[in-house]
Amino acid sequence: MKLSRYWLLLGLPLALGACGMNDTEAEEDDPTDGAAADSAAAAAAVPPSPVATDTAAAMAPQMVPMAAVAGSGVSGEAILTEAAGQTQVAVRLAGFQPNSAHSGHVHQGTCDAPGAPVAPLQDITADAAGAGTATSTVAIPTSIAMNGQHIVAYHQASGENMGPPVVCGAIPGHAM
Repeated sequence: MKLSRYWLLLGLPLALGACGMNDTEAEEDDPTDGAAADSAAAAAAVPPSPVATDTAAAMAPQMVPMAAVAGSGVSGEAILTEAAGQTQVAVRLAGFQPNSAHSGHVHQGTCDAPGAPVAPLQDITADAAGAGTATSTVAIPTSIAMNGQHIVAYHQASGENMGPPVVCGAIPGHAM
């Protein structure tokens, strides 16, 4: 007699579970439940993108402080960001002569010993207050630009006779 009671108790949850709603009925009562479950299942089925494990894609934007060269009074910042295998350089500077134009480059070397330019940047034309911005995308992988051996520099003027740099920022090496 005791054994038959245990079987009855074990079978009770199964019988009650069978009386519950099936998935179709649940979707009919609350369509958002089924959609959420389908969406969650689809998201779980998608494998992680291989780009997420790419070193360049995993690099966070790098802020580069830019300091005056030879007492120019020009300063600001550059922000380097990975952009589809290249490097986007967004520069914001102040302290120029009002309404003046200035050429910029990514150079090899250091601010104390600038090397050859490796990529031109968009010119900055200062506004009436002497401030300006430029955003350029250069064909240098972020892993190279952020290897600790490059600088961002803007010059005294624009064009062929741009003169020496008036502002410079050393791009630090990025931990990979």
